Amino acid sequence: MKKSLLNVFWLTAMQASNAALPLLVFPFALGAVGEHYYSKLVVSEALAVFLLAVVLYSFEIDGVAGVVGTDPKRDRARLSKLLCGIVITRLALFLIFLPVLAGVAWLLDPQLVLPALAWSLVPLSFAIQPNWFFQGLGQNAVVGAITVGARCSAAAATLLLVKDASSYMLVPLAIGVSYVIGAVLALAYAFVGNGLGWGWPGSTYLKKILINGRFIFFGNLGVTLYRDANVLILAAIGVPSAMIAAYSLAEKLVKSVQAAIRPLNQHFLPHAMRIARRTDVSRRSILQGLLRLTLPQMAALSALIGALYLAYPWAKGELAFVRAMGDLNQVVSLLGIMCIGALVGVANFMLGSAGLNAMGESVYLFRSIIVAGAVGVATCTFAGLYAGAYGAALAFVAAEVALQLAIINKYLQASEYELSWK
Repeated sequence: MKKSLLNVFWLTAMQASNAALPLLVFPFALGAVGEHYYSKLVVSEALAVFLLAVVLYSFEIDGVAGVVGTDPKRDRARLSKLLCGIVITRLALFLIFLPVLAGVAWLLDPQLVLPALAWSLVPLSFAIQPNWFFQGLGQNAVVGAITVGARCSAAAATLLLVKDASSYMLVPLAIGVSYVIGAVLALAYAFVGNGLGWGWPGSTYLKKILINGRFIFFGNLGVTLYRDANVLILAAIGVPSAMIAAYSLAEKLVKSVQAAIRPLNQHFLPHAMRIARRTDVSRRSILQGLLRLTLPQMAALSALIGALYLAYPWAKGELAFVRAMGDLNQVVSLLGIMCIGALVGVANFMLGSAGLNAMGESVYLFRSIIVAGAVGVATCTFAGLYAGAYGAALAFVAAEVALQLAIINKYLQASEYELSWK
């Protein structure tokens, strides 16, 4: 029990720092550099998010599954091979797709190339940092301290260095450099602290882990399509910078709130996998077991959303950089719409990413995510033309709801099929 609580504490510390960083940095950046340069920052960041999705591949799920149940002393060779294989694969994916990021940024707007490359330091840090490794072992204390230190350094550097529009490039550089330093320290501790060795795992092994994770990866890419492409779509259809800035800020707030409860997601992930792998019960029973893990997380997220709305009047009156951003009523309205999607997203992670993947339904989940992504993109494109940022917010919710309906349908279909044989 004590170990479990300690694990949740450090997961909470890591995710609290991930949540606090956007809440501090992006509103500050909007006030410091203005809507024009802020829109360039968030559009270029959205491009880098797609590189991040490629770099993460499937290893946030597969990596944890490969570590769960192992012991660093007993399984040293196996864990060394797994850690080396995933880090090497991620770095290779980063190097291969970095020119693609630069090329797409240039096609959209040549002025986006440099900020996009600066933002690419964030995907590079995730290629190196083995959070999945420590999560699988349930040993998050040291990596938690490293991560919190890196996030605090990123926030401090941004607040100290960014003064006006001329220094807008320092936003991604301050964040990216801090992230990379923290990632290198975490990787070093993973090897040294667990007595693991570095070595080439073999091309056959690398090919195997790529093939095994391909459907989870394509699913993750589809999630990125409907969660992170809306800013790009708004820019492409000519929505004004002010609306793009408002939507981006609401999106950052939603993601910060989601990050705040991610420790619960990560803590319950191994438990959800064990429930979903059961073969002695119907899938309806598995669904019920997963819902028992999901509902407390949704309740926690609802409480955080409520606290955020209660804190807004105080922040508007007491914090100077919040007042400097002007009228935030539009941001608050967009946030209210998007929080519905955030709540549904918790269930999608537990029932889909954890549940269906563990049950061997990766192909079905991948197809469902692609459909949800198409719903999100189409809704954002057409609704965005008429309602601007509000259309993008509706698209965010529509995609999550479409995915949830597909996931639930799979559990119920399987249960009916199973019952027909009894």
